[in-house]
Amino acid sequence: MVREARYVSPEEAMEAFQQVAGQEFVRAMEGFNPFPPTFRVLFRGELLRTDSVLAFSNRVLEWEIVKEVDFPRRLLEILEKRTATLRWVGLGVGAIMVIVSFLLIFNTVRLAIFARRLEIRTMELVGAERSYIERPFLWVGFLQGMVASLLAVGFLHGGLWILHRLFLPLDFLLGDVRLAFLYGGLVTFGGLVGILASKLALQRFLNQTLDRLI
Repeated sequence: MVREARYVSPEEAMEAFQQVAGQEFVRAMEGFNPFPPTFRVLFRGELLRTDSVLAFSNRVLEWEIVKEVDFPRRLLEILEKRTATLRWVGLGVGAIMVIVSFLLIFNTVRLAIFARRLEIRTMELVGAERSYIERPFLWVGFLQGMVASLLAVGFLHGGLWILHRLFLPLDFLLGDVRLAFLYGGLVTFGGLVGILASKLALQRFLNQTLDRLI
């Protein structure tokens, strides 16, 4: 549950406060240090939920040595609500991107087939197997799907990084190894979508008669 726990001495806390408040303000305190010894606890990203942090807080408060536990409960609740909303928005955007990619690859492969329609029909007449004819087009569709997915992953990760740098700390998300597996799955899925679009375009043209192709 806990990713990291670090002890913060009163002196270290005062130094951090001085960087924010200024040296003159600290000097006016005449050596008084209001900061107690504390532990700064960081949770794993997948466990960063209000109920988990609250349960941990209540358990730690049972220790006699602990006087107070402070965490941004309201902020966590807001993040949980927005995360759920962003999840549905992300699914919607992802579905739209899949449909757009499918149509683009389908039409691209269809144009390529139409440009080589007579060559393809000649190959069929001399006995070439359908798998031999389909292979280069399926490969092109696979590559197009992979490239489109890589671009989408690049824009997505770039957007998360900008959001992290400018607005909201996302260390728990950007540092999660599952994000890399998600990106890999998206790229693989893009390649499969490309193959499917190419296969459907090929079936549509290869089942037509020669008169309709000319």
